[in-house]
Amino acid sequence: MSLIKKTALATAIAGSLMASSAAMAEFSMNVGATSNYIWRGMTQTSNGPAISGGVDYAHDSGFYIGTWASNIDWTGVPGYEIDGYLGYGMEFAKDWSFDVGYVYYAYPVASDETEADFGELYGSVAWTGLTLFGAVQTNSKYDFITDGTGYYDAGKDVNDKAYYVSLDYLLEYGTGWSSDFLIGYYAGDMIKEINNGKSYTHWYVDVTKSTDYGDVTLALSKANWDDSVANGFSAGEKDLNDPLVSVSWSKGF
Repeated sequence: MSLIKKTALATAIAGSLMASSAAMAEFSMNVGATSNYIWRGMTQTSNGPAISGGVDYAHDSGFYIGTWASNIDWTGVPGYEIDGYLGYGMEFAKDWSFDVGYVYYAYPVASDETEADFGELYGSVAWTGLTLFGAVQTNSKYDFITDGTGYYDAGKDVNDKAYYVSLDYLLEYGTGWSSDFLIGYYAGDMIKEINNGKSYTHWYVDVTKSTDYGDVTLALSKANWDDSVANGFSAGEKDLNDPLVSVSWSKGF
């Protein structure tokens, strides 16, 4: 799972969060770099750069398993993220495919005081370039605050469920050119707990050029949090609702 793939599908990881559905090769690897690691409309690196990499195994039956890692920085304390996932996906009719699975997000050193690990069950249905993706949180160690001092705090445990859904369209044109368009919706008691009783939406659009040396992507993302919360969860001089621009590179092997 590349950073481009994850950012886009989650962008989910453009598609979709996981995205490997039924590759014929057994093992594959990916590396990536970005000026800003953005996930579901939120920077994961305080608007700074990230380096990522992953390893996947996919069987031609449709089963796949893999892991992916990246550096993060939520509260001025540099850390890292390690994701593990497994799933099953395949084409079930002409131009139609599905993908279901489980992903666990682990943040071993996100902060000395904070635990933020969580898991999700996810699924998607795709038709040509259009993908409908959904995820349900299964467990969480989130600790949130809303007093404007950062993203997380160990003093308040929130273990309620969260739900995410996105609609994604991948358009291919020219030679090696593509664009991804995504709108996502994050809801559930946990999201409302930290967003002044509201769910939030976000959108994402990019332009990608594929070359022999990897894929280069220019992306624009914007979230729609409650204004008071967005101002409180600021990263530097930006708040959660400011448009985010990123330039990324990824390559699979």
